[in-house]
Amino acid sequence: FDARDYMWMEAGAVIDADGAGYGQNAAPPGCTMPGTAGGGVHGGGANGAACGSFEWPTYMGGGGRSWAAGAGNGGGAVQLLASSRPASELVINGTVSASGNAGGGSYSGSGGGGAGGSIAVNASRGLFGTGTLRVNGNRGGSSGRSLSYDGYRGNGGRLAVHVASTSYTRDDFAGSVQAYASSSGPVRTWVSPGTVFWCLRAGSRLAELGNDTAGNPYGCGTRRLEIDNNGYNLYSAASPTSASAQLSDPGRTFYELDEVDIRGNGALSVHTQAEFNAATRPDARVQLVLSLIHI
Repeated sequence: FDARDYMWMEAGAVIDADGAGYGQNAAPPGCTMPGTAGGGVHGGGANGAACGSFEWPTYMGGGGRSWAAGAGNGGGAVQLLASSRPASELVINGTVSASGNAGGGSYSGSGGGGAGGSIAVNASRGLFGTGTLRVNGNRGGSSGRSLSYDGYRGNGGRLAVHVASTSYTRDDFAGSVQAYASSSGPVRTWVSPGTVFWCLRAGSRLAELGNDTAGNPYGCGTRRLEIDNNGYNLYSAASPTSASAQLSDPGRTFYELDEVDIRGNGALSVHTQAEFNAATRPDARVQLVLSLIHI
């Protein structure tokens, strides 16, 4: 959706891309497909399994893995653009959703839920309103038999908001941004929220950075990453960090963030380089530089 000057959604209006992503047993490029009954993967998943850009997400969510029953589709990919003029703005009082679909249930074995997709926003003056933007995973199917035959929940997707205005702050949007893992259905391990990224004063540092944009490719004045699972404790008790939201840009070796807010039982990890080995290739590291962390 591309509006030159102004885009406005009233309360009750919906942009619905739920289940419009990858179908069952399919995943975005670079994501690891889960095993039988597994939940779809995108911005979060089992450590090392996620994929896609957190700064400007475009991937659709991964589908869950089927069993005797079918699995849920992943969420679609939505872009909302109001950036042709400095005064262009986006007001959301309704709902923009690109969440996954639920997995099917079967006594013989249920399917996994789909992962959240992508929402990318670019608004010159800002994103305003009291509505909801969400890229949530969905529930796995219930077997009505035992947990061993239930489907896994889907993982969260990726959401990013870019605003060029020098006076805009994160608090100017009074609504909700969500990249949660599913909060309903059977509880099985290895499920995680995705990522929500804010690029404030977008483009303001490009001239200063010149060709050195490895840690800040969009020239953001402030880069804020939010990871929130809304209090849902969906980790394995035996392995509490087995799933996480992930920074997973292929080939990238340097990340830099000004603000990181991790809450609601969220977790963050960074993909290593494939050639990294503590003994033989200790130099093949990925660097993450953080200024302010709230956990």
